Amino acid sequence: MWPSAARRMGMALPLLALVTLASVPLATGAGEWLEKHVDGNALVRRHTELGDGLLPWAAGLFVLATVIW
Repeated sequence: MWPSAARRMGMALPLLALVTLASVPLATGAGEWLEKHVDGNALVRRHTELGDGLLPWAAGLFVLATVIW
Protein backbone atom coordinates (compact mmCIF):
# COMPACT_ATOMS: atom_id res chain seq x y z
CA MET A 1 0.00 0.00 0.00
CA TRP A 2 2.77 2.40 0.90
CA PRO A 3 5.82 1.85 -1.29
CA SER A 4 8.02 4.01 0.92
CA ALA A 5 7.13 1.93 4.00
CA ALA A 6 7.76 -1.30 2.10
CA ARG A 7 11.21 -0.08 1.03
CA ARG A 8 12.11 0.91 4.58
CA MET A 9 11.06 -2.43 5.97
CA GLY A 10 13.07 -4.31 3.36
CA MET A 11 13.16 -8.04 3.97
CA ALA A 12 11.86 -7.72 7.53
CA LEU A 13 8.25 -8.20 6.46
CA PRO A 14 8.64 -11.57 4.70
CA LEU A 15 11.11 -12.79 7.33
CA LEU A 16 8.68 -11.98 10.12
CA ALA A 17 5.90 -13.73 8.19
CA LEU A 18 8.18 -16.77 7.79
CA VAL A 19 8.84 -16.84 11.54
CA THR A 20 5.09 -16.64 12.09
CA LEU A 21 4.51 -19.52 9.67
CA ALA A 22 7.13 -21.65 11.41
CA SER A 23 5.65 -20.84 14.85
CA VAL A 24 2.17 -22.09 14.06
CA PRO A 25 2.97 -25.84 14.13
CA LEU A 26 4.93 -25.37 17.35
CA ALA A 27 2.06 -23.52 18.99
CA THR A 28 -0.59 -25.98 17.81
CA GLY A 29 1.52 -28.89 19.03
CA ALA A 30 1.84 -27.27 22.42
CA GLY A 31 -1.90 -26.61 22.48
CA GLU A 32 -2.70 -30.22 21.65
CA TRP A 33 -0.34 -31.39 24.39
CA LEU A 34 -2.07 -29.06 26.84
CA GLU A 35 -5.50 -30.28 25.74
CA LYS A 36 -4.49 -33.82 26.67
CA HIS A 37 -3.24 -32.75 30.11
CA VAL A 38 -6.12 -30.58 31.33
CA ASP A 39 -9.74 -31.38 32.01
CA GLY A 40 -11.57 -31.16 28.71
CA ASN A 41 -14.34 -28.66 28.24
CA ALA A 42 -15.98 -26.90 25.31
CA LEU A 43 -13.70 -23.85 25.49
CA VAL A 44 -10.52 -25.92 25.36
CA ARG A 45 -11.84 -27.93 22.40
CA ARG A 46 -12.89 -24.76 20.56
CA HIS A 47 -9.49 -23.17 21.19
CA THR A 48 -7.78 -26.27 19.77
CA GLU A 49 -10.02 -26.22 16.70
CA LEU A 50 -9.19 -22.57 16.06
CA GLY A 51 -5.48 -23.35 16.35
CA ASP A 52 -5.80 -26.19 13.85
CA GLY A 53 -7.24 -23.75 11.29
CA LEU A 54 -4.46 -21.20 11.70
CA LEU A 55 -1.84 -22.74 9.39
CA PRO A 56 -3.54 -21.77 6.09
CA TRP A 57 -3.92 -18.20 7.32
CA ALA A 58 -0.26 -18.00 8.30
CA ALA A 59 0.74 -19.44 4.91
CA GLY A 60 -1.40 -16.83 3.18
CA LEU A 61 0.21 -14.12 5.27
CA PHE A 62 3.64 -15.34 4.24
CA VAL A 63 2.69 -15.42 0.54
CA LEU A 64 1.16 -11.95 0.74
CA ALA A 65 4.18 -10.52 2.58
CA THR A 66 6.51 -12.03 -0.02
CA VAL A 67 4.46 -10.61 -2.89
CA ILE A 68 4.41 -7.18 -1.28
CA TRP A 69 8.16 -7.31 -0.75
